[in-house]
Amino acid sequence: MADEKHLKVALRGTEWVQKWRDRYPGESMDLSHSRMLKVQLDDAVLDGADVTWVQCTGASMARVSLKGAQGKQSNFSDVNLEGANLEGTYLKGANFTNANLRGANLRGADLTEAYLIKADLTGADLTDAILTRVTTDGAIGFSDPSDPTA
Repeated sequence: MADEKHLKVALRGTEWVQKWRDRYPGESMDLSHSRMLKVQLDDAVLDGADVTWVQCTGASMARVSLKGAQGKQSNFSDVNLEGANLEGTYLKGANFTNANLRGANLRGADLTEAYLIKADLTGADLTDAILTRVTTDGAIGFSDPSDPTA
């Protein structure tokens, strides 16, 4: 379960997240099993956060940094993640249906069994991403970098 203090900070938005990070440098937030619907976290730094089973439907997280975050079964459907840094994240089974991932950095991300249905991946960097059993029906700009025919 999420750390209640971490969740309260995140729900207040980017400015509060930055204040928390300044006060607790090097610590990661535990936001697991929380509902953060329509939260505004543009430009927030949430590196290493636990976002397991988080529901962020409708959130604005443009340019957010979740580098190295852990987030099995997270729901990022209808989320604006344009330009987000998701490098090295573990997002097995995550739902990105209708998400905006334009220009996102997904280098080395584990997206095993993720749902990218109708997601916009235009310009996203999927280098070394693990895309085993990913569902990409209707995805825009998706090409599997491990597929030599793509």
